[in-house]
Order: sequence, then C-alpha cells, then structure tokens
Amino acid sequence: MRHLAFWGLLAVGLMPCWGGVSVVAAAPADSLRYRTPDPIVQVRRDADADGVPDRVGDTVSVVGRVAAAPGALPLPEEGVGALQDATGGIHVRLPEVQALSRGDSARVWGVLRHEAGLAQIDGLGYERVEAPRRVPAPVPLSVPSAASDRHEGRFARVSGTITARSANRGGEYFVLREKASSDAQLTVFVSSRHTDRIRLGRFDKGDRVEVTGVISQYDLSYQILPRGEDDLAHIGQAWTYLRWALLGIGGFGLVSIAAILFLRSAVRRRTQELTRREVELKDRQMKVEALYSATDWLLRATSRAEVAEALIALVREVLGYRGVSVRFAEDGVLKVFDVAETTFTFMPERPDFDIDGDSAVAEVYRSGTTLAVDDVENVEAGDPGQYGDLRSVVGVPIGEHGTFAVASPEPGAISGFDTHLIEVLGSYATATLDRLDREGRLQEERDLLTRLLATSPAAIVLVNRDGEFIRANERAKEILGIEAEEMAAWTFEDPEWSITTVDGRPVPRDQLPFATVIETEEPVQGCERAIEWPDGTRHILSISGAPFQGGEGDTQGALFHLSDITEQYERERALREQKEKIEALYEATRQLLQAGSRAEVSARVHEVVRDVLGYPFGHTGFVEEGTIVPDETTVDGEIRPPRPEPRPVEGTTIAAQAIRAGEAVVVKRIAELNNNIEYGALRAAAGVPIGRQGALVVGKVEAGRFDQLSLRLLEVLGGYAALVLGRLGREKALRAAKEEAERARKGAEAARDQAEEAARLKSAFLANMSHEIRTPLTSIIGFAEALGEEVGDGNGNTGRFAGLIERSGRRLLDTLDGVLNLSKLEAGQMELETEPVDLVTKARQTAEEMRPQAVDKGLELTVEADRPEVWAQADPGALQIVLQNLVSNAIKYTEEGGAHIRVSRNQEWAELAVEDTGIGMDPARADDLFKPFRQASEGLGRVYEGSGVGLAVTQKATQKMGGQVEVATEEGAGSCFTVRLPGAESPDAGAVEGRTAGSADEV
Repeated sequence: MRHLAFWGLLAVGLMPCWGGVSVVAAAPADSLRYRTPDPIVQVRRDADADGVPDRVGDTVSVVGRVAAAPGALPLPEEGVGALQDATGGIHVRLPEVQALSRGDSARVWGVLRHEAGLAQIDGLGYERVEAPRRVPAPVPLSVPSAASDRHEGRFARVSGTITARSANRGGEYFVLREKASSDAQLTVFVSSRHTDRIRLGRFDKGDRVEVTGVISQYDLSYQILPRGEDDLAHIGQAWTYLRWALLGIGGFGLVSIAAILFLRSAVRRRTQELTRREVELKDRQMKVEALYSATDWLLRATSRAEVAEALIALVREVLGYRGVSVRFAEDGVLKVFDVAETTFTFMPERPDFDIDGDSAVAEVYRSGTTLAVDDVENVEAGDPGQYGDLRSVVGVPIGEHGTFAVASPEPGAISGFDTHLIEVLGSYATATLDRLDREGRLQEERDLLTRLLATSPAAIVLVNRDGEFIRANERAKEILGIEAEEMAAWTFEDPEWSITTVDGRPVPRDQLPFATVIETEEPVQGCERAIEWPDGTRHILSISGAPFQGGEGDTQGALFHLSDITEQYERERALREQKEKIEALYEATRQLLQAGSRAEVSARVHEVVRDVLGYPFGHTGFVEEGTIVPDETTVDGEIRPPRPEPRPVEGTTIAAQAIRAGEAVVVKRIAELNNNIEYGALRAAAGVPIGRQGALVVGKVEAGRFDQLSLRLLEVLGGYAALVLGRLGREKALRAAKEEAERARKGAEAARDQAEEAARLKSAFLANMSHEIRTPLTSIIGFAEALGEEVGDGNGNTGRFAGLIERSGRRLLDTLDGVLNLSKLEAGQMELETEPVDLVTKARQTAEEMRPQAVDKGLELTVEADRPEVWAQADPGALQIVLQNLVSNAIKYTEEGGAHIRVSRNQEWAELAVEDTGIGMDPARADDLFKPFRQASEGLGRVYEGSGVGLAVTQKATQKMGGQVEVATEEGAGSCFTVRLPGAESPDAGAVEGRTAGSADEV
C-alpha cells in the first residue's frame, strides 16, 4: 500500500489536542506515593497483543530518569514529558510541574491512559528522588526499527533523509526515511505552540538529518519528538570525507593525498551547492519583486472576475506554473469560477464541491489552512484517473470567498517558498474581495439613502465631519425653515439656530446631538432640542442620528432623522396639565367626601376653584325655601365684584339657570345677561348645579369660551358636593330615626321584661301549686273508686256517676300533670339525670300499661326491636313521660288499625318511633304540634279531649336529654313520631351479644 508523506500524516497537523487529563475514580494519591514502583516494561505489558496495555485505567507508580522534562515534548498538550528506566520508557503528563529537569530521577504516580495509539501516565503526583543528575544516553535506532511499538517511549537517536515537509493549523512536520525509496517512515512533529522554540524551517526536503528524541505515535503514524532545537542536526557529507582524510594521513601518506583529492571534490560540490542556493535565492528575490510589482493589479481589481484573472495571470507569469484555478463559494457549493487554459493540458476539468463535503478543497475552505501535496500518486484518494497527469498541488483559502489552487504535472514541483508566495496571493485576493464586498454594501447603502431622501416623508439630513449640511430632502427644509439654496451655508452649530433644551436652557456644543455622533462615532436616539426659525418661531425637534462611513470604514459624516414634535409636545404638555388637574381634583374630592358640614363642603369646593382650576372668581349659594342664599365667595383682589345677594331660584342669575337646567351654563359675555346685576370686572362666567341644593359659579376677566375639561371638572366637583350634601342630609335623618328607634327599643325591652316576668311568675305559680292541686284531686279520684266498688254492680245510677267522677278526675289529673311538667321544664325546676336505659324494656312496659286503652278501642298495639336491647343515655322518668305521651296520642287519634312502637340503633343514636294509623294532619301544620296548648282539633266543638301540652312536654324533655323529636304525618293516613336519644353501652356489655333480635311482639 502506497502512502504519501503529507496525506499519511495530515491527521497529525489537523488533530485535536491530545485528549487532556481525564477524571477517574483512581486510588488516593498518597497511597500511590508509597507503593512499590513497577518496572515500566510491566506497566506497558500487552499480554493479549491487541496493541493496548493491559493495565489501562489502573493507577500505577513508576521510577526512572527524566528523558524529557514535562512540557519539553512539542505536543499540543501541556506538560508532556518522558521517563525511562532500565526496562523501557513511557510518556508522562504533569501539566503543573516545572521542578523536574532532564536527567533528574523521579517517582511518578497516576492513571495509565491509551489515547490515539499512545500509552501515557496521566500524572496525579510526583516526587524527586535524590540522585546525581544523569541524562540517559539515546538508543541508536534505524528508521524501520524506531517505527514500531516496542520502542515507544524510548529516548533514541535516528538519522535519515527528509522526504516531505509541510505545515498546517496543528503545527509543522517533516517525514524521515532511511532512503527516499524506503517505505518505513518517522514523522518529526512540532505543534504550533512550540514552533518558536523548535524551528523546522531550517530543514528542506532532501536534507540528511539526525534527530534525538522520544519515540511516540499518533494513531498508525510513528513519530520521534525532539526536546529542543539542539536535538536536530544536519549530517554534513564534507565533514565525513574530512574525517576519513585525517585518518588516512595519520596512517598512510598516499592515502592522505587521495583524501585531499576527495576533499577538494567535496569542497567543489559544496561550492556548487552554495552557487545553486545563491541562484535559488536570486530567483526567489526576482519572484518577490515581480509579485510586488504586479499585485497592484490584483489589489485594484473591481470585480470577482478581475480578481480571478489577476491570480491566474500572476501565477502563470511570475511563478511559471501551468495549472491554476479559482473557486468561489455560492449557495453552499465551491464553484469553479476561472481556470487557466494550460491547466487542461495535463488534467481534466474538476467538478464543483459541496462546502460541507469531505473533499480536500472543502477542507481547505472550512479550515482556512493551506493544503500542499508533493505527489498525488502517493495519496489514497479514489480513482487516480480523475486527476489525469496531476502530481503536485497547493490549495489556499481566499477567506470566506472561496479557494485558489496551483497544480503541476511534476511531483514535488511546487517548493515551500512558492507555496508561501501562493498563500500571500490568496491573502491579497481575500483583502481585495473583502474590499469589494464593503464597497458593494456601501453602494447599496448610498443607493438606499438616495431613495430614502427622495421618498421618505420624514426629514433626513446628511452633514460632513465639519458639521456642514451637504444633503437634505424636502421635508427637512420644511422642518428647519430654510430654503434649499440657503442650506449649504449653514452648519449645525450656527448661533442663528439658538438651540436650547425643551425648557429653554442653553446646550453646550459637546452635548449637541450632531457633535456627539461625529465626535464619538456612536448613534443617538430621540434627543429632543428646541430651535428658532429665521422668522423667530420656536420649534421642538426629535433628533436621531448615526455615523456615515466611507468605503474604508472611516467616518465621513453623520446621517440624521429629524421630526418636528412641537404640536405633539404642546399636546403632551396640555395632557400633563389636564392630568395634574384631574389628580388634584381627585385628591380634593377625597377630602370633600369626608366633609362633615355644609360649610366644610363649600370651603373644599372653593379650594379646587382657586388652587386647581385657577379661576379668579368663585361663588357658592344654597337653596333655602325657593331662594338661592349666598354662602361663600372667593375673588382675586383686582376684580372686586359687588357683594352677592339672595336671588330667587326662578330668576335670571347664572346660579338659578344652572339649578333649573341641571347642567353647566356658560355665559361667554356677561353683558348679554341683561339682569341689572353688577358683576364688576368679570367678563365671562359659568355655573354648575350642586344637585338641587345649590350652585357653583366661576368667572374670569376676559370674555370667551371656557375650557371643556375645566367645565367637566366643575360638573364633577358639583356632583361630588351634591353627593356629600345628600349624605349629610341622610345622616341627619338617620340620626333622628336612630334616636326614635332607640326610644322604641327601650320601650320594647321594658315590655319584654314585663312579659318574661309574668311568664316566670306563671310557671313558678303552677309549679308551686302542684301539691295543693294534686292532693285534693287524688282524694276525689280515690273516693270515686271506693264509691264505685261499694255500690257494686247494682242497676242504680250511683255506680255510673262514680265512674264519671273517676274518669273526669283522671282527665283533670292528666291535664294538670302535663301543665305542671311543662311549667317545671320551662322554669328549670325539673332536674334530669341521664343514665343507660334499655328502650326495648321501657317500650314494652309502656305498651303493657296502655294496653287496656287500646283494647277498649279495638286497636292493635305492638312493639318491634332490631335487637334484644337498645340502650340510650336518658332520664328514666322523663323517658316514661315521653313514651306515655306518644303512645297515648297514638291511641287517642286512631279509630281503626293500631299503634306500633319500633326501637332501633342508628349509629350513635338510639331511636324510638311511635306510628299510628289514625287521622294524621296537614304536614304544613306539623310544626305547630310542639307548641303548648295546640291540638289537631281545637275549640268548644273539638272531637278529642286533652290539654295540648303533651307533645310540648315531649319535645322539651327530649331536648333536655340531648335528643330530638321529628314527625312525619299525612292527613287521613296517620302519623309517625321519632325520638332520637344519645346511644349508650349496656351496663353488662356483651351479656346479650349471643341473643337474636326480637321480631314484632304483640302486647
């Protein structure tokens, strides 16, 4: 496989930096410091022969002599050096280390890396080992021997012939071979950051050199890296012959003569070489002088075509190369623009190339660096037939515009010096094309300016560096107030302009917008200044400007945009004044709304008239019984109108007209009123109503119209004053109503207290009379029972009368018990003590007690429970009253069917429901059932007996136990009363858990 020196090593010059120090999870540096160091040969060991050391990524520690101090090797990376022991050598990277020198003994620890084919220790730390300094002796190697992995990192000395030399953005390099025809090669590379220290430019292609350095590699390219310029030396043939001659003289006389002859021959050849170089230098000087004389043509080119033509002509005529082509970048493609005709004598026409493609031409354009190929046949680049007889080529970029290539059918025909001259021509072409671009943009700007000046409705002026007006459009003449023929005689700082700030203050020259732009070369925006026209009128201008540059980028003047904002400024000033008036009115009305009397309202109104609106005359009058009575008048001392007098609301005064109209009334001329009232120096007046309560009148000493905003503000002021006066009137009426209400409240409270006292006395009386009434009534009932038993079953009326006495007594006793219980509950004399009570047991007991009454009416009375026991927290006596009242009512109001008692537990409530099939009632009247002395049938003709207090007692007793009562009823269908009481736990909890709930039990 054939390799061209340049292409085979182009990656060296274009490669990125050598990776940098990676951060890994390495062992602590202190532990590495005291670890027993490994021989370098073990660190580099590659047991699987894959080209990568087995311990890559491990932390290692080595000791050896410094063959190259950190930073001495000319690589893009900082701090790269080399360490060597008896077993081998290795690259180390210690970027921050400056204390190690060539020949020192040192211990280095760090992470073993392998990047781009090179093994190196990424140093974590180092330590000098006390030992005499001794620089390792270089190992003499041939080029084929050095170009292998086994010597990588070794300090070696190699000699050979330079077969190729070039430079790129990465640095400079030349290729070393044993012989020109050998395949094995080494690269001597110096990165850009080291080219000042190690100069490769003193060597040319064909020179024999001896290189001392460290064997390295980048990908598949083997290198020898010198540590300094003294590591590179020419191998002189003359000195070799001289050395043999001296040996011959020392041994044999005849050989000495032969040596002298050989020496003379070598001197002759050296002289010929010097002569050749002198001719070459003269040739170079002639080329330089010829290019210097001819490049003026290139620099004065006025188009791309002239630039391309000049480049081709200069290369052909001055440098003498047949192949020349120029490409320009257009639409993402490097297009062939011009080619020397002689190019096609040895190579075919080449296609256009994508800028983002992988072609060498595109790489030159993108990288901005020169490409030099000594022999295309040594390049792995597709079909050689595409290039014809092309052998050597140099491509240089033309900035952002394109590329420029010089080609030859002879290998190595383009020397390094000519390559430099071609690069110079590319630079000149770049500068010329940049100038043409600037001139094109400038011309476009000038054309645009011309169109703007001709068509813009805005004022545009152009001034030179001396401040003189050199161009202006018609609108500018209108704004500046001078004719076109006069403008050339003016400058921006002429005293006639009388330039000031908007508020009239003088402006120093260095603060004028024109001077600011020209002197600072910075734009200004929206600077406002006032000028005076020749006719004496003042105008306010808004000025914006920017520097105006020539083709070479120098400031030649300034371009300004002028706007006459006089009317806008006046409108803004009027708006500001209006805003100030409105804000002042807002503040004044805020105080007005807080006024506490009519006098205070009038004072606040006059403050606004005088201080905010600025009227010299103000008057307020208020209506009292059809007459406008003067209240307050404020006047400027010079007006002195007569003292206002009371006037009728139906009169012709301005105040009367405003009150009747309900809106502002304006009199532009007082004399037109004809009402025989003296107004003094007032010539115009306006009045606004204060509701129907009064009016506000203002006046001024000059006749004419009033400002509409001021009139509107006066109306608003009058409206606010009317609101405040209305509020004051309402507050007065409210105070009177409140006083009356307070008197009524006190009377009602007294009546309520009397009623409550009477109710309390009633309840107390009934409670206290319990014993006195119940005792004789009990005796009557007892005697009636005894009398009934004594008369037996005789047929006389005595037994029947005794029964009537007993039933009437019991009825009276029940009524009395209900009334007394209600009274005790209301009077708080019935003390209830709650305890766990079984509702099922209580319900069955009550049913047993009431059974005779149900049987007498032929009714069914049942008890149902969802469980054997349902415990509630209740007072047993009160619960008995509740059950008796509900069951008694159910039997009383039921003629057919029966009454049913249901007991259940619903979450935290114990529920007791009594349902009947009786008469029921309208649900809308259900709430009245719990009011005392209310019944389903009332009056003398009522059907059912009773006092009407049973349900009231039931509800109050239930509530007193913490429960509640509800009723569901329907007229003709019956009623259901549900009592809910707080649930309780059985005193013997768990004793009844095994028992099943009872079904309906008939009592």
